[in-house]
Amino acid sequence: MENVDLDPLTYLIDYIFEELPEGAELKYIDAQKIFYLTQQRLDADNRVAQSLPFYWYIHGPMSKAVSYSLNTAKQEGIIDGQTTPTAGQVYTPGQTDPPEIEEDEDLERAKEAIDEVLEEYDIFSDLDERLRDDIYVDAPYDFQLYYKFEVLPAIEEFAGEHYIVTHPPDEIQFRLARAEAKFPTNPAFNECGHLFSRFITLAETYLEEVDESEKRAVETFEQLATDAWELFAKRLRIEEHDDEYDDDVDSWELEYNSSLQSFDSDLRSFEVTLNEQYDLYDDPSEESVRISEDSAWGVVNSSLLEENRPE
Repeated sequence: MENVDLDPLTYLIDYIFEELPEGAELKYIDAQKIFYLTQQRLDADNRVAQSLPFYWYIHGPMSKAVSYSLNTAKQEGIIDGQTTPTAGQVYTPGQTDPPEIEEDEDLERAKEAIDEVLEEYDIFSDLDERLRDDIYVDAPYDFQLYYKFEVLPAIEEFAGEHYIVTHPPDEIQFRLARAEAKFPTNPAFNECGHLFSRFITLAETYLEEVDESEKRAVETFEQLATDAWELFAKRLRIEEHDDEYDDDVDSWELEYNSSLQSFDSDLRSFEVTLNEQYDLYDDPSEESVRISEDSAWGVVNSSLLEENRPE
């Protein structure tokens, strides 16, 4: 190809494919994690490490620099990419070799680090297993590891069409209670935590009432569990990011606040659904869907109203 000034990460993407077995595909999320683990092995003053700022998000640490370099490599024909319904973006080697680059000590050390990572990070293993074992050991909060790998999979299985359910409602209730106990006490997560507690209260009610043979409203329950995780992740991104992303915080705050409002609305709708389908209240009128102020949810809701009351 013609002499194009490509960043070091783009060259390293090509190097990753050279080291992978022939015909191997590389998922977008795996590319992110390989570079994260590579950065962790490099000295802080290594220029490759310095070009890899990360923030914690829904699927662990992510870097815009990696996304940019993947797009550059694709545009230059160094890699090919396609979007799949289950794995998102998946990449394969392209038809174009990158131009020669003068390799300095930092780039050589980065290549060595990639070799070390690829020996340990098995892209052919179960995705959740490699994220849990290789990535989430660095998670800022225990809640992340537990909710993502113990709660969400159990709810997903319960919501699916399985003849044998290995995670019955009482076990999911137990896991949700443990997740709530692990939720961060950092005040920055207070608003998110209030809504998470409301979700737990509703989930407990639902799991006590649900008929396992019918599982009415189970899709909504599963979606709320996922939305709770994504809301937390949007707050997490604001709190746990490298300095290079400080300029993104304002837009992240707007997205987070919008998600707060949407999740609050969805929780209210779910309560109405529970009342309609399981007759939780004596009076089916609209007034009856208001929860008692003495209940767990009522206490949380009252505190929210008090916090948001105008001075």
